[in-house]
Amino acid sequence: MDKIDLTGDLAGGLANDLVGASAGSEATFMLALFWGLIGMAYFVYGKKQSNLPALGAGIGLMLFPYFVSNAWISAAVGIILTVLPFVM
Repeated sequence: MDKIDLTGDLAGGLANDLVGASAGSEATFMLALFWGLIGMAYFVYGKKQSNLPALGAGIGLMLFPYFVSNAWISAAVGIILTVLPFVM
């Protein structure tokens, strides 16, 4: 009976699919880092000033890169979330 090797491509591919790394690129990583930093600044500002739209946008900016693997969509969502507190 053959043993199943979980350290090979199957496990690595599964782990990459779970975290979204297989579909990512350098641009996606850099955008995620950028939006995360902007989101952290919005979150701190919103918390200190009791500004709910800035707080919500900050949380959104920090979390959405985990779910978006396309650089263009990441840029669009990030821009919308960055402008949103000024519109509300």
